[in-house]
This record gives sequence, structure tokens and C-alpha cells, in this order.
Amino acid sequence: MSDEQGNGGEWAASESKDWKDGRHRRDNEHVYAHAGEVRNRNSRRHLSILKAAYERAYRRGWLESGWPAQFEKTVAYKQRMGYHATEGFSDRLAAGDAAGIRHYVGSQQDEPDVSGIRVLRTLEELIGRDAAMLYLYGHMGNGKTFFACLLAELWHGMHGENAQVGTNIRTLEAADEWICTWADLEEWMVEDEQTVLAGNQTPKLFVFDEASSTASGRGRDGWDASTKLATMVYRIRKYGGSIIIIGHDGKDVAPAVRELCTACHKTGKKTAQFYRDVKNRKGRNPLTEPLQGIPLPDKSWQPNTNDLAPWSWQEGEEQGVDAEKSYREMAIWTVINCKEQGLSHRETAKYVPFSKSQVGRIWSDYQDGDAYTETRDTVNEVFA
Repeated sequence: MSDEQGNGGEWAASESKDWKDGRHRRDNEHVYAHAGEVRNRNSRRHLSILKAAYERAYRRGWLESGWPAQFEKTVAYKQRMGYHATEGFSDRLAAGDAAGIRHYVGSQQDEPDVSGIRVLRTLEELIGRDAAMLYLYGHMGNGKTFFACLLAELWHGMHGENAQVGTNIRTLEAADEWICTWADLEEWMVEDEQTVLAGNQTPKLFVFDEASSTASGRGRDGWDASTKLATMVYRIRKYGGSIIIIGHDGKDVAPAVRELCTACHKTGKKTAQFYRDVKNRKGRNPLTEPLQGIPLPDKSWQPNTNDLAPWSWQEGEEQGVDAEKSYREMAIWTVINCKEQGLSHRETAKYVPFSKSQVGRIWSDYQDGDAYTETRDTVNEVFA
């Protein structure tokens, strides 16, 4: 018998270990990590049930922030596996079971680095949806801009040659359109009625860097920039477009932006995690486990990080953008949404162009009858 034939059992044991643990060219989508290492059937089934229950609770947001996305990364799982693997390995060693031992050890050959490919697949699933809307936040220097451009590159590749990417980042060479005012965005995003009715709209993605003072509400645009950003997201959703917002640190995000956008915390230059929501700098209801090894975009998708990404809300107003109705709808909806979540009049006023007394009157009128119900329903229909 040849060495290859004689060692077939050992090869299969080590190869299956690599495949099971995600170190293989082929993905393992079904077999759990404790398979083959926990010999007792009842113990294996117990761990499988715990894993399924834990990860279901995690996906539904029943666990507090800070818990890992995978049961295998919890202390409880590691303790149980430590016991069972120690006993199992000792038994295989005592029995001289070479194949059993090799399954604990795995292959010693160089393996392909597929982590980057898996990260890209995850990102494609998140950005490839119809009307994808993302809000990126994190500390300065964590690579938010490059990451947003990587997502834009993936989106463009998935939607074909006719797809267009617009942005207020002037040095993004691969973009189809540079847009620095609300009026320019409106003109670029809207298509004629016949095109819309025929279902022939051009897929469009707007990459918006709100880092400049005029975009973030920290400069002359002042306190109502939050509602204007929410209105922008609302109108892009109505047009069937997509948007990636490069935000700040996740604090005081407009309720409508939180409602419509998937949140992504850029935790480092090559790390990130996606959530359903963000509030006070903390992601809530994780959608992914922490992503590591995030690659850079291609050269043409790498802007100058010193680009100030200018933006003006006023020019849109001065040039007659028909956004007044949407602006008011968005502000009224925000009042109702904030009050239903238990915010005070003062807290709600931070997000809308109303004083706290005006917030009180709107909320009182809404509670007393049908006032603003139609506005609420109109916005919710777009959000659905």
C-alpha cells in the first residue's frame, strides 16, 4: 500500500478539520465547530441546541451590546469545549488513533488566505440590496472614507456599466458625478416620468461625506442641518436610489437616518461591524460579527483623505429645489417618532426646526385627533 493510500484516513481527518474551521478553499455552511471533537452524542446535541438558541437571540437583538455574534466565542462555549476536547484528545492519544489526533490538530500545510474574499462577500450582500442605505461612523483616522469608497466600488460592480456613482468628494476619480449642492443632487437623482414608469431608471448611488461644517450642522447651516440630511435620505429613498453617508462618531444621528439606514461602526483601518441601528455612539442589534482584514479599494476609488468634501444646503434652497414639502413631512414625522420613543420636548427639538413649545403643540395636536396622521403614514410608506 502506498503512503498516500495508507495515510488517507489521517489526511481526511486533518483536511476535514480545516474545512470545518473555515481554513479551506470550500466554505462550510452547516457543520458546527464541535463536530468530531465532542465524542458524546448527547453533549454534541446539547452544544448544537445552545448555539442555535444563542445566535437566534443575538440576531433578534435580545442580547445586550458587547456579546459576540457567534456562540463559539462565548466563555460558556470555550469552557465546555475545553473539557470535551481535552478528554477526547487524551482518549485518541491513549488509543493510538492517528486519524482522530489529526482531526484535533488540523493540516500543517500552508493554506489559502480566503478571509479577504469572505469579507468582500459579506459587504456585497449588504451593499447589493435595492435602495441600499448605509450610515458609517467612527473616530477620525479609522478609514471611513476609503471604506465607503470600497463599498461604492462593490456596488458599482454589482449593478453594471450603466450604474452611476455621485459624490461630494472631489478627488474620487472613479465617480461619475461630482455633486456639492442640494440642487445638483436633486437634478442628478430625478429622472423623467416615462423612464420611471417603464422601470428603466439608472441605478444611482450617492456617497455623502458630511465631514465639512456646512454638511454636519456645525457651521452656518446651523441647527436644522439634521432635518435636511434626513430629508435628503427620505427623497433618495423615494427615487429608489442608494446612499452611503460618511458620518462622525454616531452621536445625535437623526431619527429618520437611523430608521432608514443600516449602521456601520468603523472600529479601525481594517475592521468594522454592521448594526441595524446606532444611538449615542453605540451600535444596536448587530447584523454581522466584527469584520477583519478589510481591503483597500482600487486606486481609482481612493480619494485624497485631505479632501474637504464641500457641501451646501442653501444653494439648493436658493435654486428652487422643491423640497419644502418633504422637509416639513420629515420634521413632523421626526417629532412623532421621537415622542413615541419617550424623548422630552427639549430632546426632540434637537432634531427638528421647531422650538420645544412647537414640538409640544404638534405632539398634542397629533394625540388629540387626526392631525399629522396622513403625514406620518406618507413617510412610513416610503420607509417600508
